[in-house]
Amino acid sequence: MTYIFFFFVILFFFKEEDGIRDLVRSRGLGDVYKRQPKWMEYVYELWIAQAPKMAETDGSWFNGIGYFKLNTLAMLEIAFSLKDLTGVDFLSNPWYKNNPRWMMYAFPPGSVTDGFCNGSDGNAQTVIRNAAYVHLSSAIFNDPYSAWYAAESLKTLNYSVLDDPEFYWFRIVRGNTWNMPKPIDHFDLPQAAVFLEGGVAYMHTALQDSKNDLMLSLRSSPFGPLAHAHAEQNTFNLAYGGKKLFYNTGYRINMGDPHLSLIHI
Repeated sequence: MTYIFFFFVILFFFKEEDGIRDLVRSRGLGDVYKRQPKWMEYVYELWIAQAPKMAETDGSWFNGIGYFKLNTLAMLEIAFSLKDLTGVDFLSNPWYKNNPRWMMYAFPPGSVTDGFCNGSDGNAQTVIRNAAYVHLSSAIFNDPYSAWYAAESLKTLNYSVLDDPEFYWFRIVRGNTWNMPKPIDHFDLPQAAVFLEGGVAYMHTALQDSKNDLMLSLRSSPFGPLAHAHAEQNTFNLAYGGKKLFYNTGYRINMGDPHLSLIHI
């Protein structure tokens, strides 16, 4: 199993997100097992140099909330696996604790996403995967706001966090003994937040109540239109009542052009 883990860590960095999704279901690389010491050194050095890959501490992810769902298992499983091997707690990086906060502002429960980057449609799979991930994060950091976000996100879908297959094995070997905090009963977070590392900012009138929320999302990222981002620098999206008003900003070459509208500020 160790060589399978190494293989997908490498895929994570060379292909950004793709490939890491099948960590548990994959078969490995033949004789890679025989070269474990070198692979271990390479993977470990790569991880400590780059992870979290798309922001450093503020919890954002410059490829957007839609594509983040492809990284949820990787960000937990690799961190825990390397801790087992080295004793180093990679979850102590502030990014991990701040990440669910960014998700709350970028994709409030019962609402639409911020509209940036590929996969910004915010489909049911995105909701379920992100909720399952944040639910586990709530236990890791004893965070009642994360517990609230996970529960509220799934209310309209009639799903449970246990319905996401991506985390089945992770829950069996790790999360099944964790104590989950109770969700908050009074929402007291600021209605606006800025995430400079990813280059996004959000303003809400009622983040905790999507039916009455006016949501303004802005993007001006230091990463530019790299990878799954669009050419949407210095643009904004508007939503009200969980519905799109001005979406999406930016445009993209190929992939069925014409792609998206553009509102510059």
